Amino acid sequence: MPLLVDDRGQMEEGMQGLKRNKIKVSMLILSILLIASVGVYVYNRYHTKPVMILHVKEYKTHEYPDNPAMLSKQHGRYSHEKLQLKKENGSHFTFTFLPGNKESATITFKNIDVSLMTPSLPACVKDDPDLTRISLTDRQWNRQQVSFELNSPHIEIKGGDGFEKKNIYSAELAKNCLNAGLWEVLLFNKENGKKTLFYQGWFTFPLGHYKEVFEKNTGLAYRNHWYYLEHWFDPEGTVVDVKKLREVIRSYPVKFQSNFVELVVFDGEQVNKKKNIIAERKIHQFKDYYRDDVKFSTFLPPGIYRKDKPWNNEYQLIGKPISASFNQIKTPDGKKRQELIIHYQNKDRRYDFYLSGFDMNKLPRLDTQNYADGHLYLMGIGTAPLKQRYNDLMSLPPENRSEFSVFLNEQDEWINHHDMAIDGAILFIDKDNPNLLHMYLVSYERHAVVAHYKMNVPEKTHLAQPKENTL
Repeated sequence: MPLLVDDRGQMEEGMQGLKRNKIKVSMLILSILLIASVGVYVYNRYHTKPVMILHVKEYKTHEYPDNPAMLSKQHGRYSHEKLQLKKENGSHFTFTFLPGNKESATITFKNIDVSLMTPSLPACVKDDPDLTRISLTDRQWNRQQVSFELNSPHIEIKGGDGFEKKNIYSAELAKNCLNAGLWEVLLFNKENGKKTLFYQGWFTFPLGHYKEVFEKNTGLAYRNHWYYLEHWFDPEGTVVDVKKLREVIRSYPVKFQSNFVELVVFDGEQVNKKKNIIAERKIHQFKDYYRDDVKFSTFLPPGIYRKDKPWNNEYQLIGKPISASFNQIKTPDGKKRQELIIHYQNKDRRYDFYLSGFDMNKLPRLDTQNYADGHLYLMGIGTAPLKQRYNDLMSLPPENRSEFSVFLNEQDEWINHHDMAIDGAILFIDKDNPNLLHMYLVSYERHAVVAHYKMNVPEKTHLAQPKENTL
């Protein structure tokens, strides 16, 4: 019997319904698989145990040709390719670097408070989402290198051929200036009176522990901040309300000088890092840094310099400094401090560089050839010093520091200093003139100082004469 039209229609409709159901089932299965795979990824990425064995990456000298460190004659002889990480109480961890050959010792950093090397927040920014974002971003994306002396109760060295136990001058841990969790261990000795690096290893501090410490430090849910901490995502254009960071008590006029034909200088870490400056022509004067062809070796995971991946600059934004302001301020915790603001003009736009919260009475007195002994202030809010002893870090955690440093446009919006290629500024008082303040702008990754500003400040702005640096 032939099918009626209605019967054929019903069959076609049934077949279409079956296809739709199959599609729905397939989509459901795919969704379940996707959720499961995401769950597995998250579990593997953030899963932790009380004791974990982690891989430590090591580079031989020929594998890291752009290494700017002053290397020891012993570099490459010792190996610590495995790290036993043990969680102690709260945010304290013990790092035990195991020997990778018979010459190497077992080196232990005992009961280290990792919260001091994990992003935290100054109290004054916690109620402002924009300031919170800026503070957390720069805290993660600035290097923090912490040193321990051999007589420290936190350091233990056992076994090996005896060289490490006898010759280690400083044992150091670093949270580098890249993705969350990227850490380093550095061991130094002394050769010919100079501090030299004989061992460096790179490892990932477990993100599950990082997440836990971050949430304890900040009171924030990690899920709302993980992306820009684990992957660079800059907060360009975020409004920075500097009034919440300090109160201006009094402003003073200052005589401002900037000489771009001044000869460039290299001191401190810039002496070794200048080899990683990339330029088509030689750099003799400060103005030479402001050419388009000047680039810097890029710092890339796990934490090494690569000249074949050059970093550009945007120095045209700060190529025309026009004036400076000097302010007496009161910090949110009531301390009297000082502030410098450098004002720039770029075509029809204005930019300001704030270096705020420093204490004039604690600045060293130096000549310009020794500028590297000045105080280095990294960009950010509540940012830790670049290098610091562990005891000093415990005494003054980063979130309790009064300094902040930002570049802003005329709408008070945050300017990406990474793209500009500025890491911070060095500040000191002239050795011969107690009222002459020197500032050197420090380039990306501190390869060079790219500007030198001089400011005559009124004598009454500081209560006591700073002591001359005797180091």
